[in-house]
Amino acid sequence: RQPHYQFWIRPVSNENGAFSLKLAVSEVTRFIEEGLEEDEFERTKHYLLGNIPLLAQQPGRRLLFDLEAQTTDTPNMITEIPALLTDLSLKDVNSAIKRHIQADRLRIVAVSGDSEQLFQQLTEDMTTPIVYSGIQPTEALKTQDAAIAKKDLRIPKSRSKLVQANGIFR
Repeated sequence: RQPHYQFWIRPVSNENGAFSLKLAVSEVTRFIEEGLEEDEFERTKHYLLGNIPLLAQQPGRRLLFDLEAQTTDTPNMITEIPALLTDLSLKDVNSAIKRHIQADRLRIVAVSGDSEQLFQQLTEDMTTPIVYSGIQPTEALKTQDAAIAKKDLRIPKSRSKLVQANGIFR
């Protein structure tokens, strides 16, 4: 019943794990502050209007969307959302982004081959520079990356937990 916003970071090397998370949090913060641009909004709306009908071509899938709407007391994705999308404005979307997504309330789950190091890097104010492999970044990118590497995510150890994966899924 509680909607969520989630983002995933593709697997990266252990040495770039903390930097990748800092970069992702920076991008979420930028997304909240700046919202969508008009062209992004229009492309997304057009995509959804064209693809939502494809989600439930079979009767069983249509039934699932109907049951979800009834049990969560939300609009039916297939029958109601397309009409709502046509009336939606960029201002409405950017306002909703600011109201419903808070970068300071993120819950983070990280999986690492070196979990102790990642835990330390994320819960202590450590500079975690990116390690490039096979490319030479521009000076502008180096400057941007240096600022991100210094970012303190302010993840308190008292609210964090390190869990070993050995046998966790058995």
